Amino acid sequence: MLKSTPLVSVANLKVSFQQYDAQTQQRLWQQAVHNVHFHINQGEIVALVGESGSGKSVSAMALLNLFSPGTAQLHGQLRWNDELVAFDSARCTSKRGKDVGVIFQEPMTSLNPLHRVEKQLNEIQLLHQDISSQSASKRSLELLDWVGIVDPKLKLKAYPHEMSGGQRQRVMIAMALANQPKLLIADEPTTALDVTIQKQVIQLLLRLQKETSMAVLFISHDLNLVQKIAHRVVVMHEGNSIETNTTSALFAQPQQAYTQHLINAIPKNAPPTARPGEDVMQLKNLKVWFPIKQGFMQKVTGHVKAVQPFDFTMQKGLTYGVVGESGSGKTTLGMALLRLIQSEGQIIYKGQDISQWQRKAMRPLRRELQVVFQDPYSSLSPRMSVLQMLRECLEIHGEALGMPKERQAKRAWLEHTVTDTLKQVELDPEVRHRYPHEFSGGQRQRIAIARAIIVKPEFIVLDEPTSALDRSVQQQLIALLLKLQQDTHMTYLFISHDLSVVRAMCHYVLVMKDGEVVEQNWNQQLFEQPQHEYTQSLLEAALFTQSVEAV
Repeated sequence: MLKSTPLVSVANLKVSFQQYDAQTQQRLWQQAVHNVHFHINQGEIVALVGESGSGKSVSAMALLNLFSPGTAQLHGQLRWNDELVAFDSARCTSKRGKDVGVIFQEPMTSLNPLHRVEKQLNEIQLLHQDISSQSASKRSLELLDWVGIVDPKLKLKAYPHEMSGGQRQRVMIAMALANQPKLLIADEPTTALDVTIQKQVIQLLLRLQKETSMAVLFISHDLNLVQKIAHRVVVMHEGNSIETNTTSALFAQPQQAYTQHLINAIPKNAPPTARPGEDVMQLKNLKVWFPIKQGFMQKVTGHVKAVQPFDFTMQKGLTYGVVGESGSGKTTLGMALLRLIQSEGQIIYKGQDISQWQRKAMRPLRRELQVVFQDPYSSLSPRMSVLQMLRECLEIHGEALGMPKERQAKRAWLEHTVTDTLKQVELDPEVRHRYPHEFSGGQRQRIAIARAIIVKPEFIVLDEPTSALDRSVQQQLIALLLKLQQDTHMTYLFISHDLSVVRAMCHYVLVMKDGEVVEQNWNQQLFEQPQHEYTQSLLEAALFTQSVEAV
C-alpha cells in the first residue's frame, strides 16, 4: 500500500539556464522549465514522458540541484517527506548517492574515463557506507552480475572506453543501486540496451522496487514500457507538466491533444518499399579480431573475436539493419566498413578494394562514407557551436559539393546550406549559434544526423540514431531518413536494438551474436518466420512489455 505522504514533491518548478547570445554578446537567462508539478510516493513508480527538449531530465535533476554552480536558477517548492527544502541547500547534496540514486542518460560522459569500473563502484559505496574496501569489491562484483554483465570479474578491471554502450549503461545502473536508495531517478535507463538486456534490467528494477519499496522516477520515451510499469504518468510539453493521471486512466482517456499525439506515435510495422540499385559495397571474408596482450613484453595470448569472417553485399538505395545484443559486434562491423578500425578481408566500395588504403587515400571518400555515432554528446565537440561544426564539414568537402570560391557567395552558400539542413532534421535554424551542452539528448542526436547528411553522402552508418529520441521524434526521423533515401538513393547500415524501428526502417536485416552473423533475411521474412533460435529469442524479448507484470 502506497503512503499518503509523498516521499518528494515539486510545485511551481521553474528552471532557467545562463546562455551566451552570440549576436548581442551577452549572457542571458533562458527559461527551460516553466511550471511543473508532480509528487512521488514511497514505493511508487512515476513516469515523466514527453518529447525531447520538453524538460523531463531538467525537472528530475532539479530534485538534487545537479547543475553547475551559477549556471542555473531554480524557483518553486521542493519537499522531502513533507519538509520544505531549498533547492540550493546542503540537504540536496546530502541525498545524492545515498538516499537518491541516478541513472544518467549518457553513461560515457557520466563515468570517469581515468578510473576502472571497480574503483568507481567501490567509491560510491565507501563514501556512503561503513564498509571495507574488500567488502565493497565483493559487492561490486555482485552488482555487475545482477545487471547482466557477462564475465563481471574481467569487466571490473576495465575502463569505460573498453566497454560497449550497453555495458556502460549497466555499470551506471549498478552504481545507482549500490546503496539501496529510497528514490531512483532513471533517466532513459534502457536507452543503450538491446531488447534482451532491457527485459532483464526492467525486471530487475521491478523486483528491487517491490523488495525495498524504493520509489522510482522513470524518464522514458518508450510509452509501451511506461504503460506496463508505472503507477502514474506526468506528461510534459515545452517545459510544463500539462497532464497527470494514473497510468490506466491516462492511456484509456488522455485529456490533452498532445498526450494523444504521443500515444499514437508508434513506428509502423510495415517495411519500406525496396528499390535496389547496383552493388555499392561488398565484404569478402571480413573479420575483426582484437589481440589480447599480457605481461611486460605485451605478448599476444589470444584474440577478442569481435566480427567473425563472413561475406555480404549491399546494394545502393537500401537500408540494412544490424541487430543483436550489446557486445555482439554490431558497431565494430560498422566501423570496419568505414575503415575507422583495422580489419582483415576485402571491403570493395564501388568496385575498388579499400581494405588496405591508408588515411591519405581514404580522405576523398570520407564525404561519401559518413557515420552517426551512438552517443552524440561525446561525438560533438563541446568547444564548437552547431554552425561551426556544420560549416567545418562543408569547408573540408566544399570542392566536391560545388561551394563558390568568391568570398561573399561562399558565405551566403554556407549559411543557406546550414539553415536548410537544420530544417531537414526538424531543428530551428536559430539554434545554430548554440553549443552541444545547451541541447537535450534528442536534439544533440539530430545535430549529429545533420552533420552527416550535410555533405550529401552515399553510404551512412547509423549507429543507434534513434536511441535517445522519443517516439514522436523517432517517427519524424524515420520518415526523414526514408525520404532522404528516396530522393538521393543513399545506402544505410542501420545499427539498432529497437526492433520496432528496425522493422519500420530496414529492407534487409542481419542478426549478430558473439561476432557471428547467425541469420540474415529480408525484413518481412525475418520478422514473420525467424529461423535461428537466437533471432526468435530477440523477437520474444522485444514483445516482453506485453506480458511484463504491472506493479
